[in-house]
Amino acid sequence: MLHSTGIASHVKLPRSIDIETINQLIQNLDIISTPFINESIIGFLENTEEATCSYSYQNINSTPIINSVLQKKVKSSPNDGKQIKHASTELLYKPSVSKNLIRYQDIFDFIQDKSGTPDEAVVLCCMKKTNNPVTYKVVIGGPLDTNAGKSQGAKKSESCDLMFFGPVYSSLHADVWYTHRNSLIPSWNHGVVKFWIIRKDCKAGTNSTVPTCPRTKESKAFKPIHELITILSEKEHYCLLIQRPGQLIRHYGRHVHCVITAIDATINPTGFSLSIGRKDAYSQDTFWYCSGSKERLIAVGDSCKQVTRSRFLKENLTDKDIRELGKEFVAKKDQMRIRKKRKKAGFQPGNSHGSKRSSSFVSYLTELYITSILPLIHVSCL
Repeated sequence: MLHSTGIASHVKLPRSIDIETINQLIQNLDIISTPFINESIIGFLENTEEATCSYSYQNINSTPIINSVLQKKVKSSPNDGKQIKHASTELLYKPSVSKNLIRYQDIFDFIQDKSGTPDEAVVLCCMKKTNNPVTYKVVIGGPLDTNAGKSQGAKKSESCDLMFFGPVYSSLHADVWYTHRNSLIPSWNHGVVKFWIIRKDCKAGTNSTVPTCPRTKESKAFKPIHELITILSEKEHYCLLIQRPGQLIRHYGRHVHCVITAIDATINPTGFSLSIGRKDAYSQDTFWYCSGSKERLIAVGDSCKQVTRSRFLKENLTDKDIRELGKEFVAKKDQMRIRKKRKKAGFQPGNSHGSKRSSSFVSYLTELYITSILPLIHVSCL
């Protein structure tokens, strides 16, 4: 799929993205090829696939595994929380469409002859080891073992898998709770390559100015190329990691990033792509996310509700988190209290700050009228 001068011409890319743009990204962005360390934003883990997990089908040919997946139902149980979404956005497919996608074969059939449209690929989110149609076992103590994540300091560690059909663009975003994520493309998943484009800094100002709310973009209007053009115009702020089958990476979700999944249809005609992983949440990162996120949504019944920053913090930080954060959490609460008071200042009806300021201003105008303007009027009348 990749050669010395760039990507092969027959490789399928997400709509509106051309080979020239991919080659420009490869030539202009800093390419990450180093191992992940504690201070990294993204990098490779040195664990081998054999030291990470094992699959039910031990065969270098992916056909038996993919054929098995195609025959399975998308929803493995009534409580299966998998979501079927448009590629490149976070928009769920309408029930009128998703109700007909009973088996994975239906998804494959659905995307045929839709190249270049929002339906050229389908993303399956909220997938875990327990509802993944590909059965695998994790190695105890390895990079996909959730118990290992907790023992290494994460307050919460959970399985986090993704499945795609077709070439996919995951638009610019920062991960919920700013988690760290380990991600593996199985070695048998031939004909897949992922381009991870990640911003080098993650200041609060940066994360608030970069467009990171794909759910607000209508899938028909949004074109991935627009984001990539912006990235190329600010190339000094971004770096690139290229992930191939059998490679395991780790990245820090606080840094805004996007991912291009390209498919070589000559090797992988189904367009099937699997990413199995583990995400680790830490108290400090959760606190930063809750303190800076523009979208302060909490679940209320079957829908979401935007809430105040104070309530958002309360809903998402445990007592243990607050104890660990200590003075930093108290300082943030005090800061929010001061901001709230400042916002209330001014000429607002019923506002004590406004009424004091208003009365003093009126007194000043009255005094000015009596001492300066009224004598002038009296003189002019003489």
